[in-house]
Amino acid sequence: MCYARFGELLDAAAEIDVSDSPPTLEAIGYDAHFQSRLGALEGQLTPARIAIAHGESYIAWSSRGICKAVLAGGNRGDRWQEAIDRPQVGDWVAGSYSESGDTLLVEHLLPRRTSLMRQASGGRGVAQVIAANVDVVGIVSAFGEGKGARNVRLINEPRLQRYLTAVEQSRAQAVLIVNKSDLSVDPAATTLELGRHFPGVPVVLTSAK
Repeated sequence: MCYARFGELLDAAAEIDVSDSPPTLEAIGYDAHFQSRLGALEGQLTPARIAIAHGESYIAWSSRGICKAVLAGGNRGDRWQEAIDRPQVGDWVAGSYSESGDTLLVEHLLPRRTSLMRQASGGRGVAQVIAANVDVVGIVSAFGEGKGARNVRLINEPRLQRYLTAVEQSRAQAVLIVNKSDLSVDPAATTLELGRHFPGVPVVLTSAK
């Protein structure tokens, strides 16, 4: 792991404005589902949510605010051998603070409610978690300005279908977002067309203008 890089991430996270006090765990997704999972574990454990995953080290949100977190036992511990079993962004974990009080030692990964996944690069056929416990996933496409035609679409329906399949398998709700709608002469027609292609999936048109 690159400790210098992780230090930069931790410094950046420390600059986040938390308005004098950190958000409550409930405000960042901690509810009865995860509370019951924590209650089934032995010991006095602290829940936290992973904000940044960087190798064996993490930045997490706990009731104390932003903190550094590391895997108890290191990456080679029995429970952390497979990548899919290690915490990823969005995961809720449970652990205890180090003696110095500035690092959370992650002892447990709480069961995921949703899990957005893909195949890891390299053709190994290994599943990789992109994000966990996500409620809504926005899939963004855009209109584009072409030569002599302002209604060029940078929308690839087969690709959208692959993304939608991944979101459906994750058990999260998908939303199709089409940006730069100001470049289209008839953006509503695209909404209707996507609705026919992907019935039941909300379509949102956006524009910076």
